Amino acid sequence: MPGQHSNSTIAFRPTQWERAMIEERVKASGLYKKDFIARSCIYSNIVVVGTKQRVRYLVEELRET
Repeated sequence: MPGQHSNSTIAFRPTQWERAMIEERVKASGLYKKDFIARSCIYSNIVVVGTKQRVRYLVEELRET
């Protein structure tokens, strides 16, 4: 159907410095920007920022998997 996309959009607003760093790394990688960002999100380390309760919850989830 017209006007409908099969894939959803993910968006964020980086600062000027973050954007420049992303652009520099994309250029160095030789990938398209969408591929670089997707691979970076999927295959990079996870950084958890939050409360002790949130960290405990995530640890329990990881133990289950």
